[in-house]
Amino acid sequence: MAGAATPDWKAIPAIDFSAWAPFGGPIAPADCSATLQSAYGDRGLWLRIVVRDDEHLQTRSPEDMWNQDAIQIGLDPDIQKTWEPNDL
Repeated sequence: MAGAATPDWKAIPAIDFSAWAPFGGPIAPADCSATLQSAYGDRGLWLRIVVRDDEHLQTRSPEDMWNQDAIQIGLDPDIQKTWEPNDL
C-alpha cells in the first residue's frame, strides 16, 4: 500500500459484521449488515465501511447519536494502558 493513492479494496478481505447480533439477532443482512476493510500506509489510515440498513433511524442530538444508527470508531494509541474515556 505504500505510495499508493488509494488502497486496492478488491485485494483487502472484508470483515463481515452480519453475524454479530448484540441485540438478540440474528438479523437478516437486508435489514442490517456491515462490512469493514482497513489499510494503512505512508498517507495514513484508510477505512472502508459498507452498511446496509432497510430503515435509517437517527433522531438523537450529536452527543447521543451513538444510541441509534451510527458508526463508531475507537482508536487506542496506548494499548499497554487500560482504556478510559478521554484518556489522551
